[in-house]
Amino acid sequence: MRQIDRRDFTTTHLGIPAHVSYSDSLLPIGQGQSIPAPSLHATCLELMDGHARPGALALDVGSGSGFITACLSLMVGAEGRVVAVERYERLLEQSGFALARTVATRVGTAEPSPTGGHAPLRPELQAGRRLVRIHNIELLLGNALEEPVLAAAAAGRQFDLVHVGAAVREPPAALLALLRPGGRMVVAVGPPAAMQSLTVVDKGPDGATTQTVVRDVRLPPLAPPFADRPL
Repeated sequence: MRQIDRRDFTTTHLGIPAHVSYSDSLLPIGQGQSIPAPSLHATCLELMDGHARPGALALDVGSGSGFITACLSLMVGAEGRVVAVERYERLLEQSGFALARTVATRVGTAEPSPTGGHAPLRPELQAGRRLVRIHNIELLLGNALEEPVLAAAAAGRQFDLVHVGAAVREPPAALLALLRPGGRMVVAVGPPAAMQSLTVVDKGPDGATTQTVVRDVRLPPLAPPFADRPL
């Protein structure tokens, strides 16, 4: 987490001073969304550490600012893959540029533009969905609880790890189905506009799941109205 500069993933054009980026508080990033406090990010990354190992395949749902995506990218390494799904196009673009500045620069794959910074993102289509590739990251536009988006994100794969960056009433069955046996999901479970429980869902070799509550959190719903009812 210390290898990723949180300031790169906060939107200074919203009037947030640079030093505030490092405060242990939730900050707005646009589209009515926010980046969680660093302490919550740290907890989530600790919970994912044993599963986001080199070569692993991770899914970041509701990737928002892209900060967790960036951390997972470093954790799974060049042989791994992180698929990040975000339903707000503007946030997808913002996070894409932030990832290009951080992850891609570190591994030498960023392409400088003639005016400085980085070249424009080059979206492509996967299963009819907008997709941006940056190093070992795939950024996908859409609601991750909709079947076409799920199909595009999975592309026939199962994931070692699923991180859900927003709250749901129940761990979504559609996302659990993408989790391979032995995999882990980290998700906030509970109603919108109320305290929720940061929950770890582990899938056993037989496909059965167990849930462990870690701490109280308060996150926006994943994708209304889908987040307001179990799938």
